[in-house]
Amino acid sequence: MFLIGNRVRIVENISDNKVMIMKNNLNQGVYIIELKGPSEIFRGRIMVK
Repeated sequence: MFLIGNRVRIVENISDNKVMIMKNNLNQGVYIIELKGPSEIFRGRIMVK
């Protein structure tokens, strides 16, 4: 796996319990995501095919 660490998208002002990550303009591959809420941080990976 080759990680270059570029930020490809920032979404701000999330105010819901659900987040939809659109894959428009994302190349195939594995992406590391980080979601920040008022009291929690979620980190994970998504795969775009």
